[in-house]
Amino acid sequence: MNGQTASGPDTSRQEHERREIAALTERLTSRYGTLPASVVEAAVRTAEDSMRDARIRDYVLIFIERRARAALDQR
Repeated sequence: MNGQTASGPDTSRQEHERREIAALTERLTSRYGTLPASVVEAAVRTAEDSMRDARIRDYVLIFIERRARAALDQR
């Protein structure tokens, strides 16, 4: 074995996703500066929740960003 626990890779992926979602939230807050940060955060959270059960995670971050942007563009 390579020294990682059974939850090692999964935990690492989750941490990576959390960091990327935080960075996405910051980018969108800056891009949609006329909207309150709470609105941007809610859009990202809603998009993230919609992808929570996705079994294949490769493109989840892209889909979260697209869904959040679409929701924010409609405002």
